[in-house]
Amino acid sequence: LEHEPTTIDMNGKKVKIRAVGLSGVVWEWWGSKLKDAGVAETRGDLFDPVTNIKAGAFVYNQMYKMEMHKSAQYKDESALLRYFGGDYISYVQKIDAKIATFTRPNLYRKH
Repeated sequence: LEHEPTTIDMNGKKVKIRAVGLSGVVWEWWGSKLKDAGVAETRGDLFDPVTNIKAGAFVYNQMYKMEMHKSAQYKDESALLRYFGGDYISYVQKIDAKIATFTRPNLYRKH
Protein backbone atom coordinates (compact mmCIF):
# COMPACT_ATOMS: atom_id res chain seq x y z
CA LEU A 1 0.00 0.00 0.00
CA GLU A 2 1.31 3.38 -1.02
CA HIS A 3 -0.60 6.54 -0.26
CA GLU A 4 -1.22 9.26 -2.79
CA PRO A 5 1.90 11.27 -3.67
CA THR A 6 2.34 14.59 -1.94
CA THR A 7 5.07 17.17 -1.57
CA ILE A 8 6.58 18.12 1.76
CA ASP A 9 9.14 20.72 2.78
CA MET A 10 12.30 19.15 4.17
CA ASN A 11 14.91 21.65 5.30
CA GLY A 12 13.68 24.27 2.84
CA LYS A 13 13.62 21.80 -0.06
CA LYS A 14 10.43 20.44 -1.69
CA VAL A 15 10.42 16.65 -1.69
CA LYS A 16 7.80 14.45 -3.38
CA ILE A 17 6.87 11.52 -1.13
CA ARG A 18 4.44 8.62 -0.83
CA ALA A 19 3.64 7.37 2.63
CA VAL A 20 3.80 3.59 2.98
CA GLY A 21 1.46 1.04 4.53
CA LEU A 22 -1.41 1.10 6.95
CA SER A 23 0.51 3.41 9.27
CA GLY A 24 1.29 5.86 6.47
CA VAL A 25 4.97 6.15 7.35
CA VAL A 26 7.04 8.61 5.31
CA TRP A 27 10.46 7.02 4.83
CA GLU A 28 12.03 10.23 3.55
CA TRP A 29 11.18 11.90 6.87
CA TRP A 30 11.58 9.01 9.35
CA GLY A 31 14.01 6.64 7.62
CA SER A 32 17.19 7.51 9.50
CA LYS A 33 15.43 7.39 12.88
CA LEU A 34 13.79 4.06 12.02
CA LYS A 35 17.22 2.68 11.07
CA ASP A 36 18.81 3.99 14.27
CA ALA A 37 16.02 2.40 16.33
CA GLY A 38 16.37 -0.94 14.54
CA VAL A 39 12.79 -0.82 13.26
CA ALA A 40 13.47 -0.83 9.48
CA GLU A 41 16.53 -0.74 7.25
CA THR A 42 14.93 0.35 3.96
CA ARG A 43 11.74 1.92 2.64
CA GLY A 44 10.89 -1.50 1.25
CA ASP A 45 10.77 -2.91 4.77
CA LEU A 46 7.70 -0.74 5.41
CA PHE A 47 5.67 -2.89 3.01
CA ASP A 48 5.80 -5.72 5.56
CA PRO A 49 2.66 -5.20 7.72
CA VAL A 50 4.37 -6.06 11.02
CA THR A 51 7.30 -3.74 10.33
CA ASN A 52 4.92 -1.02 9.19
CA ILE A 53 2.89 -1.18 12.39
CA LYS A 54 6.10 -1.10 14.46
CA ALA A 55 7.26 1.91 12.45
CA GLY A 56 3.90 3.63 12.94
CA ALA A 57 4.10 3.00 16.69
CA PHE A 58 7.65 4.39 16.74
CA VAL A 59 6.56 7.55 14.90
CA TYR A 60 3.52 8.00 17.16
CA ASN A 61 5.72 7.59 20.24
CA GLN A 62 8.11 10.26 18.97
CA MET A 63 5.20 12.64 18.43
CA TYR A 64 3.73 11.81 21.82
CA LYS A 65 6.97 13.01 23.45
CA MET A 66 6.81 16.40 21.70
CA GLU A 67 5.43 19.58 23.18
CA MET A 68 1.62 19.70 23.14
CA HIS A 69 0.09 20.75 19.82
CA LYS A 70 -1.74 24.09 20.09
CA SER A 71 -5.10 22.51 19.17
CA ALA A 72 -4.86 19.55 21.55
CA GLN A 73 -6.19 19.08 25.05
CA TYR A 74 -4.32 15.83 25.79
CA LYS A 75 -0.96 14.29 24.88
CA ASP A 76 -2.54 11.48 22.81
CA GLU A 77 -4.64 13.99 20.89
CA SER A 78 -1.52 16.09 20.32
CA ALA A 79 0.37 13.08 18.96
CA LEU A 80 -2.47 12.21 16.59
CA LEU A 81 -2.67 15.80 15.31
CA ARG A 82 1.04 15.72 14.56
CA TYR A 83 0.84 12.25 13.03
CA PHE A 84 -1.80 13.38 10.56
CA GLY A 85 0.05 16.58 9.81
CA GLY A 86 -2.27 19.34 10.83
CA ASP A 87 -5.42 20.53 12.48
CA TYR A 88 -7.68 17.65 11.58
CA ILE A 89 -9.26 17.86 15.00
CA SER A 90 -12.61 16.26 14.09
CA TYR A 91 -10.83 13.25 12.53
CA VAL A 92 -8.50 12.96 15.49
CA GLN A 93 -11.43 13.11 17.91
CA LYS A 94 -13.06 10.16 16.11
CA ILE A 95 -9.85 8.13 16.37
CA ASP A 96 -9.39 9.24 19.96
CA ALA A 97 -12.89 8.08 20.91
CA LYS A 98 -12.31 4.70 19.25
CA ILE A 99 -8.99 4.19 21.06
CA ALA A 100 -10.62 5.06 24.37
CA THR A 101 -13.05 2.15 23.95
CA PHE A 102 -10.09 -0.26 24.04
CA THR A 103 -8.18 1.25 26.95
CA ARG A 104 -8.89 2.13 30.54
CA PRO A 105 -9.37 5.92 30.75
CA ASN A 106 -7.11 6.33 33.80
CA LEU A 107 -4.21 4.80 31.83
CA TYR A 108 -5.02 6.59 28.60
CA ARG A 109 -5.31 10.26 29.49
CA LYS A 110 -2.27 12.17 30.59
CA HIS A 111 -2.18 15.94 30.68
